[in-house]
Amino acid sequence: MGSDLWSLLLPTVIHLLDPAAGQGMVARKDLTLWPARPRQRRRRRLSYRSVHFPNDVLFLDHIRQGDLEQVGRFIRTRKVSLDTIHPSGLAALHEAVLSGSLECVKLLVKHGADIHQRDEAGWTALHMACSDGYPDIARYLISLGADRDAANDDGDLPSDLIAPDFKELVELFQGTRVA
Repeated sequence: MGSDLWSLLLPTVIHLLDPAAGQGMVARKDLTLWPARPRQRRRRRLSYRSVHFPNDVLFLDHIRQGDLEQVGRFIRTRKVSLDTIHPSGLAALHEAVLSGSLECVKLLVKHGADIHQRDEAGWTALHMACSDGYPDIARYLISLGADRDAANDDGDLPSDLIAPDFKELVELFQGTRVA
């Protein structure tokens, strides 16, 4: 009966740790000990995965950051189309205006971006410059012939979107508001 009790209490093989030796020991039911074979650790192969973003996503990110060197590189290598309306609903020029970078706007226009292009809501780059308070960009776009009377899908003109505290823009459009 005593041996039956041991067979219930002890599994066939027990793994023990010999703290003095710092190695594993194995015990059988008969309580004899011997050193355990060290387990070979499988060298886990780490697969380094890299994330690849589409060119237009990277391009728009460079525009938002105002990274003129990278924007120019994308344009020169023809990796992107300047007039594409991206999933954000905006074209590259719209993104440049919203970032407030006059230099980026100039670079895009120099390489053929359409200053009259509309986003999904009918906004032109001039609408955005007026709405966000960028008088230098608005002045530049007007100097290139941007339409001051272009209405967006809601019927708003660029001048309708100017907040009263944008004094420079108010002065730029003074006398052009329709009564």
